[in-house]
Amino acid sequence: MRELSEDEVFACLRGALRLERTGGGLLPIRFTQDALAYYSAGGEARRVRALCPAGVSIEFLAGAGPVSVAVAMEIGEAARPFAFAELYVDGEPAGTIGSERPGRLVEGGIRIGPSPCDSKRRLSLYLPHCRVASIARIAVEDGGSFEPAPRRKLLLALGDSITQGMTALHPGSAFPVVAARELGMDLHDCGVGGHVFDAASLPVRPAENPALITVAYGTNDWSRGSDGSMIRPYLTRLRELYRAVPIFVLSILWRPDADRPPAGGYSQPRNVAGLTIDEFRARLADAAGSLPGATFVPREVLLPASSEYLFDDIHPNDNGHLLMGRNLAAFIRASGAAP
Repeated sequence: MRELSEDEVFACLRGALRLERTGGGLLPIRFTQDALAYYSAGGEARRVRALCPAGVSIEFLAGAGPVSVAVAMEIGEAARPFAFAELYVDGEPAGTIGSERPGRLVEGGIRIGPSPCDSKRRLSLYLPHCRVASIARIAVEDGGSFEPAPRRKLLLALGDSITQGMTALHPGSAFPVVAARELGMDLHDCGVGGHVFDAASLPVRPAENPALITVAYGTNDWSRGSDGSMIRPYLTRLRELYRAVPIFVLSILWRPDADRPPAGGYSQPRNVAGLTIDEFRARLADAAGSLPGATFVPREVLLPASSEYLFDDIHPNDNGHLLMGRNLAAFIRASGAAP
């Protein structure tokens, strides 16, 4: 097998701005120095989540013959305990490496058989999304036809832990990854667990030249007592950075602790600002509606009101993320904004 050089890894890298050399290998960094300093100032948990390579993938082309891929990663600090690398071939899952409670090193190999078509295939290797993970080694055996995949139009995803992919076990199931895959786009995922609407988190452009932007904050804002006043400054700052890019603002998902229907004298709980979660959603929709080029994505579009799709009554499980990503992609496509 032929081990990829640092230059080759970088040429195939999607969803990260740079590679930082560590004692364990090459750590993909999703954020600018200014943005990383902002998240680090928010505490150790926020720093770790910002360093996780959520949505980061290694994208390359391989020939029609059998292909073997070997991966070794040093696993560090955790937003969640699990760590998996997952290989997709032309948008379909082909193999997984890792475990729910890995040790210091995750390593293994994936072999895929020949293609029935005599054409090159796109291989996407998604890296762990909830652990700090440095690439120690990627090696490929494919008969010498390896090359970086061509770049595609970019989807920039901004948001909290749900955008980061929690709590899907597998990185290829996270809803922004699914949406980008469905739309045939590259992804830059700037989700950071625990985060809220805050214009200061956008000191500079998170990524250059996105074709679409999704924004998914609000559940932390509401539960921490926000009155929604931070929404408009955040969206205004985002529009200043990206003057003409379509923006899709996602509603807060259904939460059984906050969305129980009024019955028998029961009413929806209110946060310390006095808002029910539906009232907060309405403020979110109003703010999105007043922003030129922005579209609000209603809760009902994203996921059904069912705990079947939730891991912990807030975060989607793998099936929830998969459905949410497909639903979001279908909504974007129906809007006419898909590239």
